[in-house]
Parts: sequence; structure tokens; C-alpha cells
Amino acid sequence: MSEFYTTGDWRPTAGDEEAFIEAWLAFADWARQIQGAGTLRLARDTKDQARFVSFGAWESIEAVQPGRARLSSTSA
Repeated sequence: MSEFYTTGDWRPTAGDEEAFIEAWLAFADWARQIQGAGTLRLARDTKDQARFVSFGAWESIEAVQPGRARLSSTSA
């Protein structure tokens, strides 16, 4: 069985870091309900506190699609 991974490199607007973390955690809670979702993580760069990196493990590329669709609809 193959695993698929998604990554994100995030730099929220200065002063909005806590709101970004809350929004990402809400998205991750939603995404964990998708069949095929694995571990989802958000990390903050220790050398650049304004930069965040996210990682997600998925059992198939098809499992990734609902999350991508949701992100696309909220960022437009």
C-alpha cells in the first residue's frame, strides 16, 4: 500500500499567527474525518517564527481531493 503526502508552506500576515493556527487546526479536525486521512501536522519554524509548514499523510490521492477542494473554495 502506498502513502501520499501533502505539504504546505505558510506565512500568515504579521499579527495573525494565532488566528492562522486556530484556522489550520479547525481544517485538520475536519480533514481527519475524510476516509483515507492519516496524520496531519503543523510545525512552526524555530528560526523564523512567522513561517509554518504542514504535513499530511493520506492512503490515496483520491482521499486528498476533498481537502484540496475545501481549501480552494476558502482561499478564493
